[in-house]
Formats: sequence, structure tokens, C-alpha cells
Amino acid sequence: MQNRMVPIKREWLRVVILLLVILGFGTSHGSGEEAKPEWYNLSVQLHDPLNHDFEIRLTVKVGKRFQAISDNGAVRNKISGVLHSPEGNTYPLTLEITEFASQQNNNSEKVNLQLELDKPWSGGPVASLVYLRTIRLTKLKRSPPGLCP
Repeated sequence: MQNRMVPIKREWLRVVILLLVILGFGTSHGSGEEAKPEWYNLSVQLHDPLNHDFEIRLTVKVGKRFQAISDNGAVRNKISGVLHSPEGNTYPLTLEITEFASQQNNNSEKVNLQLELDKPWSGGPVASLVYLRTIRLTKLKRSPPGLCP
């Protein structure tokens, strides 16, 4: 009888260990608190011959690619990029802006910016007096409704 109990105890021990691993008790969580993802609002304002005063607002997360397409009359605007992990007080942003009215009348540019929270960045391509962009990044206090962490 004693010999039969040992294999049964081992089998139960395996089941318990497997359940603990499945439920996540076998992993370490550091301080016990899981880091919450941080969400940001990104505002991109376009001031140029194709878009006289046009703004696109997006909710973005660090490290996750974003894209928005919005029409302004006959002009199709596409904003895409990635917000990278902060470096001190600056947030690196890779941003691509495409404005398309026709094959002859369009503009596309890609920029790498160093943004500070709540401080607008203004600039543009070589003819920045004609093609002005104003970019602003603000941190959300909580996750937006309907978006997964």
C-alpha cells in the first residue's frame, strides 16, 4: 500500500505545479505591480497649400505603430509613425506625413523628432514658411475607453 501512495503523490504534485505555472504563480513580478502602459494624445496640425489649417488627433502608445487617414476636401492625409521610449524628458517620434490631392499635387515627408510633453514643435520641410507643421504630445491620465492596455 505504501508503494502505491508514492506514485499518486508524485502525480498530484505534478498537477499542482502545472496549475501554478498556468495560473502564473511560477513567475516573478518584481514589486508585485505590473507596469501599466502609458497612452498619449498626438496632435498633428498641417498649415500649407494643400491643408490650410487641418488637424489630426491620435491616441498613441510607446512602441506601437500608429496610422490615421483623414480627408480634407479633395486632399487625402495620412499620418503614421512610432512613438519611441522616452529618453529623459524627450520622446523620440518617427513621423510620416503624406498629403495627396493628385499625381501632380502631393507632398510626403518623414521626420524624426524629439518631443517634450505639452510643448508644441513647429517646423516643416525646406520651405517651412509654406509647409508648417505643429506637433504636440500630451500624456493621458488613464487608458482611453475601448483601447486595450
